[in-house]
Amino acid sequence: MKIDSRIVLMCLAMACAAAAAQTVHYLNCKDGNDALDSLQPATAWKTIAQANRFIFQPGDSLLLKRGTVCSGLLWPKGSGREEQPITLGAYGFGPLPQILGTGNEAGIKLHDQQYWNLENLDVTGGSPYGIAIGGSLPRLAHFHIADVVVHDVTGEPKSKQSGLIVIAQDEKAATVFDDIVIDGATVYNSTQWAGILISGASYLRPPDSPRGSNVTVRNSVVHDVAGDGILVEEAKHVLIERNVAWDTGMQ
Repeated sequence: MKIDSRIVLMCLAMACAAAAAQTVHYLNCKDGNDALDSLQPATAWKTIAQANRFIFQPGDSLLLKRGTVCSGLLWPKGSGREEQPITLGAYGFGPLPQILGTGNEAGIKLHDQQYWNLENLDVTGGSPYGIAIGGSLPRLAHFHIADVVVHDVTGEPKSKQSGLIVIAQDEKAATVFDDIVIDGATVYNSTQWAGILISGASYLRPPDSPRGSNVTVRNSVVHDVAGDGILVEEAKHVLIERNVAWDTGMQ
Protein backbone atom coordinates (compact mmCIF):
# COMPACT_ATOMS: atom_id res chain seq x y z
CA MET A 1 0.00 0.00 0.00
CA LYS A 2 1.36 3.42 -0.98
CA ILE A 3 1.36 6.04 1.77
CA ASP A 4 0.76 9.64 0.76
CA SER A 5 3.75 11.63 2.03
CA ARG A 6 1.51 14.66 2.50
CA ILE A 7 -0.59 12.76 5.04
CA VAL A 8 2.54 11.66 6.91
CA LEU A 9 3.85 15.23 7.01
CA MET A 10 0.49 16.54 8.18
CA CYS A 11 0.34 13.96 11.00
CA LEU A 12 3.89 14.81 12.03
CA ALA A 13 3.03 18.51 12.08
CA MET A 14 -0.03 17.84 14.24
CA ALA A 15 2.03 15.72 16.64
CA CYS A 16 4.67 18.44 16.90
CA ALA A 17 2.01 21.07 17.54
CA ALA A 18 0.47 18.96 20.30
CA ALA A 19 3.88 18.43 21.91
CA ALA A 20 4.69 22.13 21.66
CA ALA A 21 1.47 22.97 23.45
CA GLN A 22 2.68 21.16 26.58
CA THR A 23 4.84 23.89 28.05
CA VAL A 24 6.66 24.06 31.38
CA HIS A 25 6.62 27.44 33.13
CA TYR A 26 8.86 28.27 36.08
CA LEU A 27 8.19 30.51 39.10
CA ASN A 28 11.04 31.66 41.35
CA CYS A 29 9.70 34.07 43.94
CA LYS A 30 13.22 34.93 45.13
CA ASP A 31 15.25 35.56 41.99
CA GLY A 32 12.75 35.53 39.11
CA ASN A 33 11.69 38.34 36.80
CA ASP A 34 8.12 38.88 35.60
CA ALA A 35 9.39 40.49 32.41
CA LEU A 36 10.91 37.17 31.25
CA ASP A 37 9.18 34.30 29.47
CA SER A 38 9.19 31.71 32.33
CA LEU A 39 10.16 28.89 29.96
CA GLN A 40 13.46 28.03 31.67
CA PRO A 41 14.64 28.20 35.30
CA ALA A 42 16.93 31.08 34.29
CA THR A 43 13.95 33.05 32.92
CA ALA A 44 11.45 32.24 35.68
CA TRP A 45 8.67 34.58 36.71
CA LYS A 46 9.00 36.19 40.14
CA THR A 47 5.48 36.79 41.49
CA ILE A 48 2.27 34.91 42.07
CA ALA A 49 0.43 37.81 40.44
CA GLN A 50 2.19 37.13 37.14
CA ALA A 51 1.40 33.41 37.32
CA ASN A 52 -2.23 34.22 38.10
CA ARG A 53 -2.57 36.27 34.92
CA PHE A 54 -1.56 33.39 32.68
CA ILE A 55 -4.04 30.91 31.16
CA PHE A 56 -2.46 27.47 31.18
CA GLN A 57 -3.27 24.96 28.45
CA PRO A 58 -3.80 21.17 28.64
CA GLY A 59 -0.54 19.42 29.41
CA ASP A 60 1.20 22.56 30.72
CA SER A 61 3.08 22.73 34.03
CA LEU A 62 3.76 25.52 36.51
CA LEU A 63 6.74 24.64 38.69
CA LEU A 64 7.83 26.59 41.78
CA LYS A 65 11.45 26.63 42.86
CA ARG A 66 12.19 24.59 45.96
CA GLY A 67 13.48 26.52 48.95
CA THR A 68 11.55 29.68 48.07
CA VAL A 69 8.52 31.39 49.60
CA CYS A 70 5.75 32.89 47.47
CA SER A 71 3.30 35.21 49.24
CA GLY A 72 -0.31 35.58 48.15
CA LEU A 73 -3.16 33.55 46.69
CA LEU A 74 -1.95 31.33 43.86
CA TRP A 75 -4.85 30.94 41.40
CA PRO A 76 -3.47 29.81 38.03
CA LYS A 77 -6.09 29.86 35.29
CA GLY A 78 -7.08 27.30 32.68
CA SER A 79 -8.13 23.65 32.57
CA GLY A 80 -6.50 20.50 31.34
CA ARG A 81 -8.32 17.65 29.70
CA GLU A 82 -8.39 13.89 29.93
CA GLU A 83 -4.87 12.48 29.45
CA GLN A 84 -3.49 16.05 29.52
CA PRO A 85 -3.89 17.49 33.02
CA ILE A 86 -2.13 20.68 34.08
CA THR A 87 0.54 20.18 36.75
CA LEU A 88 1.31 22.57 39.62
CA GLY A 89 4.49 21.38 41.30
CA ALA A 90 8.14 22.00 42.17
CA TYR A 91 11.58 22.02 40.59
CA GLY A 92 15.14 22.14 41.86
CA PHE A 93 16.53 20.87 45.16
CA GLY A 94 15.81 21.55 48.81
CA PRO A 95 12.66 22.09 50.88
CA LEU A 96 9.24 22.20 49.27
CA PRO A 97 8.35 25.59 47.79
CA GLN A 98 6.09 27.40 50.24
CA ILE A 99 2.98 29.35 49.35
CA LEU A 100 2.13 31.79 52.12
CA GLY A 101 -1.55 32.62 51.83
CA THR A 102 -1.85 34.79 54.94
CA GLY A 103 -4.39 37.58 54.43
CA ASN A 104 -6.10 35.72 51.55
CA GLU A 105 -8.96 33.24 51.39
CA ALA A 106 -6.53 30.43 50.53
CA GLY A 107 -2.96 29.64 49.55
CA ILE A 108 -4.05 27.80 46.36
CA LYS A 109 -7.39 28.14 44.61
CA LEU A 110 -9.00 26.55 41.56
CA HIS A 111 -12.54 27.52 40.56
CA ASP A 112 -14.61 26.11 37.69
CA GLN A 113 -11.42 24.48 36.43
CA GLN A 114 -10.59 20.79 36.06
CA TYR A 115 -7.91 18.23 35.21
CA TRP A 116 -5.23 19.47 37.56
CA ASN A 117 -2.39 17.69 39.39
CA LEU A 118 -1.01 19.42 42.50
CA GLU A 119 2.16 17.97 44.00
CA ASN A 120 5.21 18.70 46.16
CA LEU A 121 4.00 21.98 47.67
CA ASP A 122 3.90 23.52 51.16
CA VAL A 123 0.83 25.72 51.70
CA THR A 124 0.37 27.78 54.84
CA GLY A 125 -1.99 30.51 55.96
CA GLY A 126 -5.19 31.40 54.25
CA SER A 127 -8.61 31.74 55.83
CA PRO A 128 -10.89 29.82 55.61
CA TYR A 129 -8.91 27.52 53.29
CA GLY A 130 -5.44 26.20 52.63
CA ILE A 131 -6.18 24.58 49.25
CA ALA A 132 -9.64 25.44 47.91
CA ILE A 133 -11.13 23.74 44.85
CA GLY A 134 -14.70 24.67 43.96
CA GLY A 135 -17.11 25.82 41.32
CA SER A 136 -20.65 25.90 39.99
CA LEU A 137 -20.38 24.03 36.68
CA PRO A 138 -22.45 20.84 36.36
CA ARG A 139 -19.40 18.56 36.53
CA LEU A 140 -15.76 19.03 37.50
CA ALA A 141 -13.26 16.18 37.20
CA HIS A 142 -9.71 15.07 37.92
CA PHE A 143 -8.06 16.71 40.88
CA HIS A 144 -5.02 14.70 41.97
CA ILE A 145 -3.15 16.06 44.99
CA ALA A 146 0.05 14.31 46.07
CA ASP A 147 2.82 14.88 48.62
CA VAL A 148 1.64 18.27 49.84
CA VAL A 149 1.90 19.86 53.28
CA VAL A 150 -0.92 22.23 54.27
CA HIS A 151 -0.96 23.89 57.68
CA ASP A 152 -1.85 26.85 59.89
CA VAL A 153 -5.16 27.89 58.36
CA THR A 154 -6.72 30.31 60.79
CA GLY A 155 -9.97 32.09 61.65
CA GLU A 156 -13.26 31.11 63.23
CA PRO A 157 -15.16 28.56 61.12
CA LYS A 158 -18.39 29.96 59.72
CA SER A 159 -19.04 26.82 57.65
CA LYS A 160 -18.20 23.14 57.85
CA GLN A 161 -16.95 23.48 54.27
CA SER A 162 -13.75 25.14 55.43
CA GLY A 163 -10.32 23.88 56.37
CA LEU A 164 -6.96 22.74 55.08
CA ILE A 165 -7.88 20.91 51.85
CA VAL A 166 -11.46 21.57 50.72
CA ILE A 167 -13.00 20.32 47.48
CA ALA A 168 -16.62 21.45 47.44
CA GLN A 169 -19.15 23.12 45.18
CA ASP A 170 -20.19 26.74 45.60
CA GLU A 171 -23.08 27.33 47.97
CA LYS A 172 -26.31 25.86 46.51
CA ALA A 173 -24.51 24.85 43.29
CA ALA A 174 -25.38 21.51 41.67
CA THR A 175 -21.76 20.68 40.82
CA VAL A 176 -20.72 17.02 40.88
CA PHE A 177 -17.04 16.13 41.41
CA ASP A 178 -15.42 13.02 39.90
CA ASP A 179 -11.96 11.48 39.92
CA ILE A 180 -10.38 12.93 43.04
CA VAL A 181 -7.19 11.47 44.51
CA ILE A 182 -5.39 12.76 47.59
CA ASP A 183 -2.24 10.75 48.28
CA GLY A 184 0.44 11.59 50.81
CA ALA A 185 -1.00 14.83 52.20
CA THR A 186 0.15 16.08 55.60
CA VAL A 187 -2.33 18.63 56.96
CA TYR A 188 -2.38 20.11 60.44
CA ASN A 189 -3.04 23.08 62.72
CA SER A 190 -6.29 24.73 61.73
CA THR A 191 -9.00 26.53 63.64
CA GLN A 192 -11.15 26.10 60.52
CA TRP A 193 -13.32 22.99 60.30
CA ALA A 194 -11.82 20.13 58.33
CA GLY A 195 -8.48 18.56 57.63
CA ILE A 196 -9.51 17.02 54.29
CA LEU A 197 -13.06 17.58 53.03
CA ILE A 198 -14.42 16.32 49.71
CA SER A 199 -18.05 17.02 48.83
CA GLY A 200 -18.96 14.97 45.78
CA ALA A 201 -22.31 16.72 45.37
CA SER A 202 -24.41 19.21 47.30
CA TYR A 203 -26.25 17.65 50.23
CA LEU A 204 -29.09 20.10 49.50
CA ARG A 205 -30.03 18.17 46.33
CA PRO A 206 -32.82 15.57 46.22
CA PRO A 207 -31.80 12.09 47.42
CA ASP A 208 -31.96 10.59 43.91
CA SER A 209 -29.72 13.25 42.33
CA PRO A 210 -26.32 12.21 40.89
CA ARG A 211 -23.48 11.92 43.36
CA GLY A 212 -19.76 12.40 42.94
CA SER A 213 -17.65 9.33 42.25
CA ASN A 214 -14.19 7.77 42.25
CA VAL A 215 -12.69 9.45 45.31
CA THR A 216 -9.52 8.17 46.99
CA VAL A 217 -7.78 9.48 50.11
CA ARG A 218 -4.69 7.51 51.10
CA ASN A 219 -1.34 7.73 52.90
CA SER A 220 -2.31 11.02 54.56
CA VAL A 221 -1.91 12.51 58.03
CA VAL A 222 -4.34 14.93 59.68
CA HIS A 223 -4.09 16.43 63.15
CA ASP A 224 -5.06 19.41 65.26
CA VAL A 225 -8.15 20.60 63.42
CA ALA A 226 -11.32 22.16 64.78
CA GLY A 227 -13.74 19.66 63.26
CA ASP A 228 -13.60 16.63 60.96
CA GLY A 229 -10.30 14.95 60.18
CA ILE A 230 -11.09 13.31 56.82
CA LEU A 231 -14.62 13.50 55.42
CA VAL A 232 -15.97 12.41 52.03
CA GLU A 233 -19.67 13.11 51.52
CA GLU A 234 -22.28 12.68 48.78
CA ALA A 235 -20.06 10.35 46.72
CA LYS A 236 -19.88 6.75 45.53
CA HIS A 237 -16.91 4.50 44.75
CA VAL A 238 -14.91 5.98 47.64
CA LEU A 239 -11.70 4.50 49.05
CA ILE A 240 -10.11 5.81 52.26
CA GLU A 241 -7.03 3.82 53.29
CA ARG A 242 -3.74 4.00 55.19
CA ASN A 243 -4.44 7.38 56.80
CA VAL A 244 -3.89 8.63 60.34
CA ALA A 245 -5.89 11.34 62.11
CA TRP A 246 -5.66 12.57 65.69
CA ASP A 247 -6.64 15.59 67.76
CA THR A 248 -9.66 16.28 65.53
CA GLY A 249 -12.89 17.86 66.73
CA MET A 250 -10.82 20.31 68.77
CA GLN A 251 -13.57 22.90 68.72
